[in-house]
Amino acid sequence: MVQKHAASRLHYDFRLEHAGVLLSWAVPKGPSVRPADKRLAVHVEDHPVDYFDFEGTIPKGEYGGGTVMVWDWGGVRWLPPHGAPTGAPVGPDDVDDMIERGDLKFELFGRKIRGAYAIVGGRSGKDWLLIKKRDHGARDDHDVTEEDRSVLSGRSMEEIAAAGERVWHSNQPAGGQGGHTTGFIDLSKGRKASFPSAVEPMLATASAKPFDDPGWSYEIKLDGFRTLALVRNGKVKLLSRRGLDATRQYPELQELALLTRGREAVLDGEVVALDEEGTMSFGRLQERTGWKGGRAGHEPHPSIPIVYYVFDLLHDDGYSLVDVPLVERRKLLTARLLDGPHTRLLDSYGGTDGKLLYQAVKSQGGEGVVAKKLGSRYQPAKRSKDWLKIKANREQACAVVGFTPPQGGRKHLGSLAVGVIDGGHMAYAGQVGSGFNEALLRELESVLRKAALKGPPNGMANLEMAPREITWVKPQLVCEVKYNEWTRDGVLRQPTFLRVQPDMAVEDCVKDPG
Repeated sequence: MVQKHAASRLHYDFRLEHAGVLLSWAVPKGPSVRPADKRLAVHVEDHPVDYFDFEGTIPKGEYGGGTVMVWDWGGVRWLPPHGAPTGAPVGPDDVDDMIERGDLKFELFGRKIRGAYAIVGGRSGKDWLLIKKRDHGARDDHDVTEEDRSVLSGRSMEEIAAAGERVWHSNQPAGGQGGHTTGFIDLSKGRKASFPSAVEPMLATASAKPFDDPGWSYEIKLDGFRTLALVRNGKVKLLSRRGLDATRQYPELQELALLTRGREAVLDGEVVALDEEGTMSFGRLQERTGWKGGRAGHEPHPSIPIVYYVFDLLHDDGYSLVDVPLVERRKLLTARLLDGPHTRLLDSYGGTDGKLLYQAVKSQGGEGVVAKKLGSRYQPAKRSKDWLKIKANREQACAVVGFTPPQGGRKHLGSLAVGVIDGGHMAYAGQVGSGFNEALLRELESVLRKAALKGPPNGMANLEMAPREITWVKPQLVCEVKYNEWTRDGVLRQPTFLRVQPDMAVEDCVKDPG
């Protein structure tokens, strides 16, 4: 963690947790993300771990008197010392040895500073240098100290000083001063509650156009699997959107027990897989989890990297937060969760930037955005108009309700017959005949023939638009398609198969606005 500290001279306190204390250096100019910079870092006394989230004031006349901001924080991973093999495990004794030699290497997962750094000791033993290594976190054209608000509260130094809500007495023992205040967060609608054994996610309603509204916030729409994390007693249980246990699929997310710093928590977010360029890839996520062609059971690839983007906090140390407004839940999430190697807080943007963010996402080929009403409560298992998904492309989740025989040189299947929920009932929505390869068609045929019916699913509407040669199946497989528009007959025009969605249920296939 890094604190901006307006003491007798403004400086930044750079701290790394190790062996029950915070190793500490005073950095007059602050950390840098430019590898060319060599920042002076004056080694000072270790600080108590209780101090890690202190933001407030130290009284004048006491050591370090002045205003303190939590400028950045996150997880730290020690890197092997000089001469050790890359990827070698690093234990506490190795860290002690690096400190003794004056050559400490580590990787940071902060909100503002990320990537590999080194602190190198000077001849005096007191004056060290903080150096950024050249990697994904390096930016030659950016002064990161210009990002001048707290990652804990979003406040400026002036606002923290004016609030006067927390004071640290440097001339008194740490005990009794720990545990940051939530005075800047309104938790009055929280209620004491036992820890839940399961939670169903809140769902967003499709909307056609982006908008600007200061009463809303925006997030980038992710291309992954919705995942809830239940963190308790040092263990993490992961649940899919449909309530299936996904804990064994993502063993690296056990890091959440550390990143929540031992607190009970229920988190909502989405797991995405990354390709070689570090961009989201749904295909890679399917490879990672062993999902393919509409069914599990294929060999998973645990080496494919994943990231869990967290965007909501539903339970915190004995309190249910579902009735707390989103804006306050978000503040508390920001104050409770640290970023780590596989965990990141999803960025949230102001509602007056909605159209701008949507256009930026669309221009980069992204999925779209999700708009959320700041005053909304969390409604488990409900599709609410307080959350709106605004897609950059016309895409529709569909239930597979049948298939047609192959024609020409195609094998296995001709096309998929799909349906959507329109007006509360399943309705035939057309045929999807493109976007497949032979391997996928073979997989789909194997799955669908086992679900074959003698006639159309009960209660299906719009059957007059369906051709006679369809083999009907029980609606249980969900796929996503892109399309040109909806016809007046309620059929998708020019649909193309995109993917199978194993974490979605048929009930999720609600017709999007055209």
